[in-house]
Amino acid sequence: MSGPMRSLAGLACRLARKWWRQLAAVAAACAVVSTTIGGGLGVGDAIRAGLMRRAVGRLGRIDVAVVGDGFFRRSLAAELAAGGDAAAAPLAATPAVVMPVTVAATSGPGAVARATLLACDDPAALGFSPPPPP
Repeated sequence: MSGPMRSLAGLACRLARKWWRQLAAVAAACAVVSTTIGGGLGVGDAIRAGLMRRAVGRLGRIDVAVVGDGFFRRSLAAELAAGGDAAAAPLAATPAVVMPVTVAATSGPGAVARATLLACDDPAALGFSPPPPP
């Protein structure tokens, strides 16, 4: 080394000249990491948007759902349909029961799966294509 260091900028320049290979490797690693994180965020957003489109597509013509902890009385659907805004299109309401269930195979080595049970009197009114069986 030649003489005492007089400034912080001088020290930084001297260290950069001496350690330029290591600094270049760190800069390249930072570029790779930031590109990977940015790409992961972009892919995550694309997957979320695709899943949202798929979920909305599976809803059929369902616009609104009334959800509760227990069962509703059967006449609630008729009351909701009758109470719709007169200026707007008539409100169609179909009573249905939706609940998470566990399905177990009757044969085989204990195959168990989770599913969602959808039960109603008129499944075609829900707008699924093709309509599920009653």
